[in-house]
Amino acid sequence: MLGQAVKTEIGDITQDADDLSIVAAGLRLPWSSNGLVGADILGPHVEALMAIDRVNARNGDQSHTTERFRQELLYLLLDNCSRGSIIEVGTMSGGMTALFAYVAAITGRHCFAIDINHNCILATQRTCDRFGLAEYVRLCDGTLAMFVESHGPEVERPDLIFLDSDHSYGVTLAELRLIHSRPNLVLFHCTAVSTFSAELEASILARVRKASGLRATATSEAITAALRALGAKKIVMLSPYEDAINRREEAFFRAAGFDIIGNAGLAKPDANAMMAVTPEEWRAFGLANRDERADAYLLSCTTVRSTDVAEELEGLLGRPVVTSNTAAVWHCLRTLGVADAVPGFGRLLSQH
Repeated sequence: MLGQAVKTEIGDITQDADDLSIVAAGLRLPWSSNGLVGADILGPHVEALMAIDRVNARNGDQSHTTERFRQELLYLLLDNCSRGSIIEVGTMSGGMTALFAYVAAITGRHCFAIDINHNCILATQRTCDRFGLAEYVRLCDGTLAMFVESHGPEVERPDLIFLDSDHSYGVTLAELRLIHSRPNLVLFHCTAVSTFSAELEASILARVRKASGLRATATSEAITAALRALGAKKIVMLSPYEDAINRREEAFFRAAGFDIIGNAGLAKPDANAMMAVTPEEWRAFGLANRDERADAYLLSCTTVRSTDVAEELEGLLGRPVVTSNTAAVWHCLRTLGVADAVPGFGRLLSQH
């Protein structure tokens, strides 16, 4: 079995496949402080995986993908420290499954292989047994929908979904939707509604959480969190809205502790008119409402194209520019623990 003191010279396999057991002994992982596999051991592991490939080929169990494709895929998995699961849909005789199981064994991932054909599951079991890898993959006899229903929490945020089942566009798309139908966070994304009042904001979020059983946030929360992260107190608020909505939104942010020193709207009557405002018009609108007292500018509304000029406006105004959409993306990423900088949309996403 993998991990036992049974050694085989990689690249020089001559014995019968049924007697072969490639083991982790001698391929110890020098994990670096950031969790990445050291570059010096990528080669040996890929050689072991290719050895599995060669034995499978001799037994007629090889994958029908190209060698280059398999090598690039395996490098990707070995060099990825997230430890998300590996999900294979459609196993045939287990050629790719054995490779995935090896990666799962040395990286600590969960590996799942699914097929609706019981004979394919049996063949895959034999292939994985051949290399002592069966314990590192969970074979699932049935459809992907059945798998998701029974293993849902275990397959959140997989590193790899290897779809090799029906091959038709419609079925493949449906399979992707099944895998990605369990979000980690729900965003209620409308500025005007979520800032209508603190009571309505709380009611919306409570209803979303009850209906979905998931964490939820709203654009109003995102904007508030973004402005606080920037240390902004005095805000110039610009929107496509008519005056009544602007006044209501101003009251919401004042109640949240911000000083709204400027509040101007384009008085657009509906969503189509709001979407018709060009990024260039947003740039001009921002410059026309420059206020040197401002700590930040808020371009409100999720329907508009102000995000396209947020970073440019920051340079022209000399202050942070937050839009409803940059705030929502930033807040969702940070809420989910994703700290990646996203350049090109202003300092909120690139520096906070």
